[in-house]
Amino acid sequence: MKQSAIKPSVLVVDDDSAFRFRLSRAFLDRGWDAFSAEGRLEALGQAHANSPDLILVDLRMPDVDGLDLVAELRALDDSCTIVVLTGYGSIPTALLAVKRGADHYLSKPIDADEIIGVYRQL
Repeated sequence: MKQSAIKPSVLVVDDDSAFRFRLSRAFLDRGWDAFSAEGRLEALGQAHANSPDLILVDLRMPDVDGLDLVAELRALDDSCTIVVLTGYGSIPTALLAVKRGADHYLSKPIDADEIIGVYRQL
């Protein structure tokens, strides 16, 4: 687990703008730096520019399969923690997420405190 010396940072990647905004705001309220992205290109750009400690990736997005994005993000930065978030959880998908480079897999609905708890345990 990589943690910034000043404060941790998170990148929230989700096509649901309301969820993305609420989750990013919740992390900001807890003292984190928070960035967000709606899809693949924006996520890769934000990850490259900001080198977040934690990246949250939605499993299902219109422009990219979240599992493919996990592999791309892992190749970009092997030191970050990647957590897949989904409303469509299954054991085979969770196993595939980890195989592609995710550190953890969580089902929605979920809040920032639960995610931070998991992040601190990794």
